[in-house]
Amino acid sequence: MRRRMRREPRSSFPFPTLLFFRRRRRRPPLDLRTRRRARESQAQVRCSRSCIAENCESVGIRYGKYCGVGWSGCPGEKPCDDLDACCKQHDECVEKKGLMSVRCHEKFKNCIRRVKKSGKSGFSYECPYEIAMPTMIQGMDMAILFSQLGSHNAEL
Repeated sequence: MRRRMRREPRSSFPFPTLLFFRRRRRRPPLDLRTRRRARESQAQVRCSRSCIAENCESVGIRYGKYCGVGWSGCPGEKPCDDLDACCKQHDECVEKKGLMSVRCHEKFKNCIRRVKKSGKSGFSYECPYEIAMPTMIQGMDMAILFSQLGSHNAEL
């Protein structure tokens, strides 16, 4: 009577060794990676033709046509009010200089301050300037922080 013996699969080169010696791709410098991500995220921006006010007290805020991460007004659309016009200017600046541009974020914060000083009110009763502006300034402060952390020239 013959016994059948199990055979182990033959491998002249163990699998874990292959993983260890696998050639790694060189990663581009950080600033190139962040630029690529910025271009990819800009390609995912959706446009709005109507004035919207949602999530006014969170970083997920949508205000007007131009305010909100991942949103912008459709080409040729006029802003809903002065605050929305600040968002439009910020979108245009970021489109030219990139999402990591601290200068764009600072200009946006200054624009918000000018609108606040004007004493005007916005288009939305559900999302008044008194709520929307601090939310947007906080979001810009976070964007500035992340931009500085991603920059090689940042002073900490």
